[in-house]
Amino acid sequence: MVAYIIFLLLLIAISLTPSVILFTPIRIKLLAEKKGLEARGEINIALTGEATRIRVNLTEKTLEVYFFGVRILRKSIEEKKKREEKKREEKKRVKEKFRFRVEYIRPILRFIYNAMKTFSIKKFYLRLNLGLENAYETGIACGYLYPMVYPLNTFQNTCIRITPNFDAPMLDGRLEVDIENKVVRLIPPAFNLTSDLKLKGKILRKIKDVL
Repeated sequence: MVAYIIFLLLLIAISLTPSVILFTPIRIKLLAEKKGLEARGEINIALTGEATRIRVNLTEKTLEVYFFGVRILRKSIEEKKKREEKKREEKKRVKEKFRFRVEYIRPILRFIYNAMKTFSIKKFYLRLNLGLENAYETGIACGYLYPMVYPLNTFQNTCIRITPNFDAPMLDGRLEVDIENKVVRLIPPAFNLTSDLKLKGKILRKIKDVL
């Protein structure tokens, strides 16, 4: 009886997994900050609510995975040289399998635009301390930036502040971005991209080969 109940629960969990992946919001948070010579940055990705979190520390170059608040994985990000070597190998493989053509540019740009529209911005905060060689140049630069930047504050959940520093050259600040999406929203743009690139036939053949 117990084995039957466990089997039933596993079956329900497996059947619900695709729905959870497709319809549960994915939350992506980006934090970047620079003060003087010190800089830090990290990316947090929350999956299935807050049950699973992926944290990438760009300063320490580490990757951490949390499950219900408990860290289950911590890994150092590969060194730059190793990443570059892997990228070169991947580029060679891509070139062999998928030769880039000029007519691919428009569909790819369309996909990026449509995919970006599916994201909802929960928070966009930018604080910038700007100083150039002298007070005159700083004033001119800020005078150009203010009319372009401050109207963006009318958008929901957006806050941008630029503070001039007339005493010394400086470029310090803090950036916080919090966006949310669902995998299911990305399916139509991805489907349209495969149609535009005429890849549907190839993908279906690959699926048939696997099945």
